[in-house]
Amino acid sequence: TSSDAANQIQQVEDLIENKTADYVVILPQDNTLENTMAKLATSGIPYVMFDRIIDSAASTAVACVKGDNNGIGAETAKRFIADGMKAGDKVLIMPGDNSSVPTMRNDGFFSVLKENGWTEEQIAAIQSTDYTGWSRSKGKELFINWLDASTVEDITATKWIFTHDDEIAMGLSLIHISEPTRAPRSTPRRRMPS
Repeated sequence: TSSDAANQIQQVEDLIENKTADYVVILPQDNTLENTMAKLATSGIPYVMFDRIIDSAASTAVACVKGDNNGIGAETAKRFIADGMKAGDKVLIMPGDNSSVPTMRNDGFFSVLKENGWTEEQIAAIQSTDYTGWSRSKGKELFINWLDASTVEDITATKWIFTHDDEIAMGLSLIHISEPTRAPRSTPRRRMPS
């Protein structure tokens, strides 16, 4: 286990240098591990990548095991459409990190939108926060930042939020919208009705 990508890089490079592993099973923290995975690929140590796949190291892995991230995005879009989302509606995406997982989830989401009449311009207009790191506290922080930077009109028009993970969604659930601490940009401060 590792606390972050830098820690994971150090752990894997130590295993390679010291030849202390017969094999490695790894869930790469994010794409910053690409160079380290290339070193692992040439080290002679067999490895399995789990969940987040570094494409440049996938062909030399014993196996790559992952969920259907494209399908997760596609099913989310289908659910939003079934619940009333229309082409051009305002959407906010809160991605996990810079790995292949959010890319695939967005690809699945966008492909279903295109199949349902969304134009390239409407998809390009979808807002996205910075990476949440799959963290509920970072998700909460980024959502509050988005609220602070948005007008009341933008906030009320954004009815669809695609979080890439339940931890991110949990962070949003911790926000007490009925008692805002800051008013959105260029909008008078007012208490939301309970």
